[in-house]
Amino acid sequence: MKPSIVLFAAYLLIASRAYGEVSWEGYCFRAWEEGVSSFEMRTYYDNTVKWSGGFVKYENSSALRTVVLASSDEELHDKDRPIQLVTTWLEINGDRVSGTYEMLSQGAMVYSMVYVEKRSGAKKTFLFDPSARSTPEAGCNWK
Repeated sequence: MKPSIVLFAAYLLIASRAYGEVSWEGYCFRAWEEGVSSFEMRTYYDNTVKWSGGFVKYENSSALRTVVLASSDEELHDKDRPIQLVTTWLEINGDRVSGTYEMLSQGAMVYSMVYVEKRSGAKKTFLFDPSARSTPEAGCNWK
């Protein structure tokens, strides 16, 4: 396991004991376009202090990219269906925002994930891959 993942997990363990229950979600996304790497997104939430954060890790890379929750907008289109959620995460690189990840989901279904690089405005589209199943110990299984 990579040292940066271990340190991040240790921080979350300490924070959860100091503040409250930290929950996590792991998502695996495959690239829609040729030549773009797939990535894992792990998000963490502490309900006691209302904190959200996480990281993105691209396949075949050891670097973790910090993400923080920018917005989470709920839309109800049909009272008999789950709420549609548009969640936007800011990618932080050093002391600046380097991009955004926008996820559209409804219930357990993730319909889209789009990354927009801030500097160039380039967009990359990704597909949710539930078969890759993210685990806290190993991340996404890309096989």
